[in-house]
Amino acid sequence: MATGTDWMKYGIVVIAASAGGIVALRSLLSGLPATFPVPILIVQHRSTVPSVLESVLRHDTPLSVVEVIGGNTLTAGTVFVAPADHHLLLDMTGVLRLSCSAKVHHVRPAADPLFVSVADFYRERTIGVVLTGYGIDGSHGVEAIGRMGGYVIAQEPSTAEAPGMPSAAIQTGFVNAILPLNEIGPALLDLMSV
Repeated sequence: MATGTDWMKYGIVVIAASAGGIVALRSLLSGLPATFPVPILIVQHRSTVPSVLESVLRHDTPLSVVEVIGGNTLTAGTVFVAPADHHLLLDMTGVLRLSCSAKVHHVRPAADPLFVSVADFYRERTIGVVLTGYGIDGSHGVEAIGRMGGYVIAQEPSTAEAPGMPSAAIQTGFVNAILPLNEIGPALLDLMSV
């Protein structure tokens, strides 16, 4: 677990995105300071071709951005990005792991395995965010976070390039806030001060 955050109500942020996600992630991360007090884990659906996602995100945020290689220890103020074609998971010791297990909702990496594993570890200290994307990935994970007492934000579907994922999250009944993209970063900062 990231050190120095045990006194905070929330200890981690997990974010899911697909179609339109790179633009949405750039916008969201650009509003967060280098001193953001918890780690951020991201699943962006992407193909197996070499990616420049981490490089693109680094240009828009003062946060440290790394692609997970497996065995990474969580650090506050760091954005950990799932690599292409690998599910990202948090094991029960608080260490990031990669998996090549079957695709979930036809994608790998998928949000659901990450969200569920983080909810199992951080429980009510989890914040989940579902951004633009087609399909229903993230909805099962949103339920897991909600059942553990965590907090879930969905992008307002009308502001998403692809409204499927945030709409599916909202339909679970476990979404605490439905916000346009430009309000999600400020909401995360507010939650960090709770």
